Amino acid sequence: RQMCIRDRFRRFEIESHDFLNPRFFELKKGPYKKLNTSGFEMPIEEMAKHVRIEVLDVTEGILANDSNYFRVSVINESGMKLPSSLEEKINLCYHWYKDGELVEWDGVRTRLEVDIYNEYSQDMKFVAPEEPGIYELVPDIVVEYKAWFNLGTRIEVEIK
Repeated sequence: RQMCIRDRFRRFEIESHDFLNPRFFELKKGPYKKLNTSGFEMPIEEMAKHVRIEVLDVTEGILANDSNYFRVSVINESGMKLPSSLEEKINLCYHWYKDGELVEWDGVRTRLEVDIYNEYSQDMKFVAPEEPGIYELVPDIVVEYKAWFNLGTRIEVEIK
């Protein structure tokens, strides 16, 4: 089976061009426009009041300490864009709770793929807790070194 680029890369795994190995990739010289350069148009705390995350599918049979992806929808009702710029360092993230107690606060980061004006669905990477059981997954958004959105969505997930 021949692999295509979609099999190897996800849109949210955006890196600077100097990340590319010149042995395998060569960019032609020319004017390039940077993508993902826009910033917040309102204070982060205000934006957080108008954003929510819905988990669209919960994979059955999640194994303890295994990594996987959930499909999520980020809904922005602020009337302003939720930026995806690399400079803003805004990521999807998550927390795990079990029996009302925090198990993990600071999960794996997944970059936003695009600026979100209304609603956008994308995959969000996660690593399951180390012990089997019934957990609550709490998806969130973090602006690194600045703020958590504290969105409050909780999804019950069985870890095997």
